[in-house]
Amino acid sequence: MKILFLVILFIMSLLPGSCDYHTTNNTKSATQQTTKQVAHDLTYSNEIVHSRVTDENGVALKMAFNNANGTAIIYFRGETIEVKQDTTASGIHYSNQHYDYREWHGEIELKKDGKVVFQHQ
Repeated sequence: MKILFLVILFIMSLLPGSCDYHTTNNTKSATQQTTKQVAHDLTYSNEIVHSRVTDENGVALKMAFNNANGTAIIYFRGETIEVKQDTTASGIHYSNQHYDYREWHGEIELKKDGKVVFQHQ
């Protein structure tokens, strides 16, 4: 987020010095569009967060959280599991028809059809 703010601030500081008062509206519009596109690209490139944890038995759980869509992909024991974010008061919760992923204060639990299949503390 800091990088996005700095890039926008930098681009905005260049605009007044680079624009001529006799510039046509098309050139101003193109500059504004480029600035918006850079800001948009930076925002969405940071919205997928990758994470990996291992339980006490050495079993790995890999995750890719897409904050823009409220979804996550979990890679567990050769399976690719797509889950959607659920509303919680604290921590994070993702689920689908068979899987339930919860994380709270660093404790991670993955359940399949109500049975715990992965735990990390």
